[in-house]
Amino acid sequence: MKKKIMALVGTSVLSVSLLSGCASSIEKPTRELSRAESYIEVAQSKGGQQYSTATLQRAREKLAEANKAVASGDNKRALMLASEAELDAQLAVAETDRAQAEEALREVQGSLETLRRETNRSVTN
Repeated sequence: MKKKIMALVGTSVLSVSLLSGCASSIEKPTRELSRAESYIEVAQSKGGQQYSTATLQRAREKLAEANKAVASGDNKRALMLASEAELDAQLAVAETDRAQAEEALREVQGSLETLRRETNRSVTN
């Protein structure tokens, strides 16, 4: 019985050691960092600073933290932060698109209202 327990403990320790080795051998998340940076640039170019300020700022901050994590050799954390930065930047793009669409809708509705008034005025005259 004691041998089985020792074998089980030994196997568990070996498994944890192997998993730790895999976790620490995560490569620098270059692709994820680039994607996050690209989405941030897209959000900025679409007007994200005006329409999605907080979300865009959060994406920038996470990207900066990801770069710091890479510099300190914590690629696992860098990968997580870069992925979060990318998602935040995508959300900023979506929020910007929505806000711009709502703005365009208000303009069209205003034009339609003006057209209705003009039509009603010409019909009553």
